[in-house]
Amino acid sequence: MHALRNVHRMLVPQGMLVDLHPVMPNPRISAAGRDLGPLHQERWAREWLRPTERELGGVVREGVFEPLEALELEVMDRHDTAEDVLADIDDWEYGWISDRVRRRILAAEPPIDVTQRLVLRTYRAR
Repeated sequence: MHALRNVHRMLVPQGMLVDLHPVMPNPRISAAGRDLGPLHQERWAREWLRPTERELGGVVREGVFEPLEALELEVMDRHDTAEDVLADIDDWEYGWISDRVRRRILAAEPPIDVTQRLVLRTYRAR
Protein backbone atom coordinates (compact mmCIF):
# COMPACT_ATOMS: atom_id res chain seq x y z
CA MET A 1 0.00 0.00 0.00
CA HIS A 2 1.59 3.24 -1.15
CA ALA A 3 0.02 5.22 1.70
CA LEU A 4 1.98 3.30 4.34
CA ARG A 5 5.24 3.83 2.49
CA ASN A 6 4.43 7.54 2.15
CA VAL A 7 3.74 7.76 5.88
CA HIS A 8 7.03 6.00 6.58
CA ARG A 9 8.89 8.46 4.34
CA MET A 10 7.33 11.46 6.12
CA LEU A 11 8.02 10.28 9.67
CA VAL A 12 11.05 11.42 11.62
CA PRO A 13 13.56 8.62 12.29
CA GLN A 14 11.99 6.13 14.74
CA GLY A 15 8.65 8.00 14.37
CA MET A 16 5.37 6.43 15.45
CA LEU A 17 2.45 5.20 13.39
CA VAL A 18 -0.88 4.89 15.19
CA ASP A 19 -3.54 2.63 13.68
CA LEU A 20 -7.09 2.74 15.04
CA HIS A 21 -9.91 0.89 13.36
CA PRO A 22 -12.97 -1.26 14.03
CA VAL A 23 -12.55 -5.02 14.11
CA MET A 24 -15.02 -7.80 13.52
CA PRO A 25 -17.43 -9.13 14.69
CA ASN A 26 -20.17 -6.75 13.65
CA PRO A 27 -21.25 -3.95 16.01
CA ARG A 28 -24.24 -4.69 18.23
CA ILE A 29 -27.27 -2.44 18.56
CA SER A 30 -28.99 -2.26 21.95
CA ALA A 31 -31.48 -0.27 23.98
CA ALA A 32 -32.38 -0.46 27.68
CA GLY A 33 -29.97 -3.38 28.14
CA ARG A 34 -31.66 -5.42 25.39
CA ASP A 35 -29.69 -6.60 22.36
CA LEU A 36 -31.57 -5.60 19.19
CA GLY A 37 -29.21 -7.26 16.72
CA PRO A 38 -26.14 -6.66 14.58
CA LEU A 39 -25.11 -3.90 12.25
CA HIS A 40 -23.71 -5.93 9.35
CA GLN A 41 -20.36 -4.77 8.00
CA GLU A 42 -19.22 -7.79 6.01
CA ARG A 43 -18.81 -5.85 2.75
CA TRP A 44 -16.71 -3.18 4.47
CA ALA A 45 -14.57 -5.85 6.11
CA ARG A 46 -14.06 -7.64 2.79
CA GLU A 47 -13.34 -4.51 0.71
CA TRP A 48 -11.48 -2.31 3.22
CA LEU A 49 -10.57 -3.91 6.55
CA ARG A 50 -8.98 -7.17 5.41
CA PRO A 51 -6.98 -5.66 2.52
CA THR A 52 -5.69 -2.86 4.76
CA GLU A 53 -4.67 -5.28 7.49
CA ARG A 54 -2.92 -7.48 4.89
CA GLU A 55 -0.97 -4.51 3.54
CA LEU A 56 0.02 -3.32 7.00
CA GLY A 57 1.11 -6.85 7.88
CA GLY A 58 3.21 -6.91 4.71
CA VAL A 59 5.15 -3.76 5.52
CA VAL A 60 5.67 -5.04 9.07
CA ARG A 61 7.07 -8.33 7.71
CA GLU A 62 9.34 -6.34 5.38
CA GLY A 63 10.69 -4.46 8.41
CA VAL A 64 9.35 -1.02 7.43
CA PHE A 65 7.49 -0.76 10.76
CA GLU A 66 8.02 -2.52 14.07
CA PRO A 67 4.86 -3.36 16.07
CA LEU A 68 4.90 -1.96 19.61
CA GLU A 69 1.58 -2.15 21.45
CA ALA A 70 -2.00 -3.20 20.78
CA LEU A 71 -5.12 -2.48 22.76
CA GLU A 72 -8.67 -3.63 22.05
CA LEU A 73 -11.55 -1.55 23.36
CA GLU A 74 -15.27 -1.10 22.94
CA VAL A 75 -16.78 2.19 21.83
CA MET A 76 -20.44 3.00 22.17
CA ASP A 77 -22.21 5.48 19.90
CA ARG A 78 -25.40 6.65 21.65
CA HIS A 79 -28.41 7.87 19.64
CA ASP A 80 -31.28 9.87 21.11
CA THR A 81 -33.92 8.57 18.70
CA ALA A 82 -34.57 5.56 16.50
CA GLU A 83 -34.62 7.88 13.51
CA ASP A 84 -31.08 9.08 14.29
CA VAL A 85 -29.59 5.59 14.44
CA LEU A 86 -31.46 4.49 11.31
CA ALA A 87 -30.31 7.59 9.42
CA ASP A 88 -26.69 6.85 10.35
CA ILE A 89 -27.02 3.24 9.25
CA ASP A 90 -28.86 4.07 6.03
CA ASP A 91 -26.33 6.78 5.08
CA TRP A 92 -23.38 4.38 5.27
CA GLU A 93 -23.05 2.37 2.06
CA TYR A 94 -21.08 -0.41 3.79
CA GLY A 95 -23.47 -1.21 6.63
CA TRP A 96 -26.95 -2.68 6.77
CA ILE A 97 -29.44 -4.17 9.20
CA SER A 98 -32.15 -6.75 8.71
CA ASP A 99 -35.81 -5.77 8.58
CA ARG A 100 -36.28 -7.53 11.94
CA VAL A 101 -33.57 -5.40 13.58
CA ARG A 102 -35.05 -2.26 11.98
CA ARG A 103 -38.45 -3.06 13.55
CA ARG A 104 -36.79 -3.67 16.93
CA ILE A 105 -35.02 -0.31 16.71
CA LEU A 106 -38.27 1.49 15.86
CA ALA A 107 -40.02 -0.17 18.82
CA ALA A 108 -37.16 0.44 21.29
CA GLU A 109 -37.11 3.04 24.02
CA PRO A 110 -34.19 5.44 23.39
CA PRO A 111 -31.35 5.92 23.85
CA ILE A 112 -30.18 3.37 21.30
CA ASP A 113 -26.55 2.33 21.39
CA VAL A 114 -24.27 0.93 18.71
CA THR A 115 -21.27 -0.77 20.31
CA GLN A 116 -18.27 -1.81 18.30
CA ARG A 117 -14.85 -3.20 19.06
CA LEU A 118 -11.80 -1.19 18.03
CA VAL A 119 -8.13 -1.99 17.97
CA LEU A 120 -5.48 0.64 18.66
CA ARG A 121 -2.00 -0.38 17.52
CA THR A 122 1.26 1.52 17.55
CA TYR A 123 4.27 0.93 15.32
CA ARG A 124 7.75 2.42 15.17
CA ALA A 125 9.29 3.32 11.83
CA ARG A 126 12.54 1.47 11.13
